[in-house]
Amino acid sequence: MSVEFNEENSFSGGGLENQSFDSFRPEVKSSWIVDLLLKYGIAKNEQQANYILIGITVLAFGLTLYVIFSGTGSAPNPGGAKLLNQMQQTQPIEEQ
Repeated sequence: MSVEFNEENSFSGGGLENQSFDSFRPEVKSSWIVDLLLKYGIAKNEQQANYILIGITVLAFGLTLYVIFSGTGSAPNPGGAKLLNQMQQTQPIEEQ
């Protein structure tokens, strides 16, 4: 049993060693929101627009945590519990 290799299609003999792999990457289209930041001059380039969007995301997340975890510190209105206790005391439970 013998194994043979075709070196014409390999990377070392096929002439691909001089090519850059950038030519193999597909072109990536930027998102509409990045295009919007570039159009209105808020960002100078795509990387700066991405940094702005990351900052907006961090601020929104922080604001969300603040709203969730901040409270008035007071106990909830116990009016419903008092009313329920009064109703139970005024209506005797009939046992069968």
